[in-house]
Amino acid sequence: MHRSKSRRRVHQHEFTFRRRGGPRPGSGRKPKGDRAGVPHTRRPDFASRHPLHVTVRVKRGLPGLRSRRAYRAIERAFTQGKQRFGFRLNEYSE
Repeated sequence: MHRSKSRRRVHQHEFTFRRRGGPRPGSGRKPKGDRAGVPHTRRPDFASRHPLHVTVRVKRGLPGLRSRRAYRAIERAFTQGKQRFGFRLNEYSE
């Protein structure tokens, strides 16, 4: 016995894939307060008698700064900075 099957027509759909990352509408931290929209201009020169607080981030993919090798390199940089520029280090924290 032969059955008659009704065939559906197959339609191919096109998908648009979004790329990862990049600016998206509404993304990012929203500006708040008096400092909202402050331009990223060069900082003014400072007097050497005023201390500065500096925070440094390391680029991804580099070895950690807590390794012995990195610590020695940082220590050398501080020493050379002192000898070359009169740089003074008050505190260093890992």
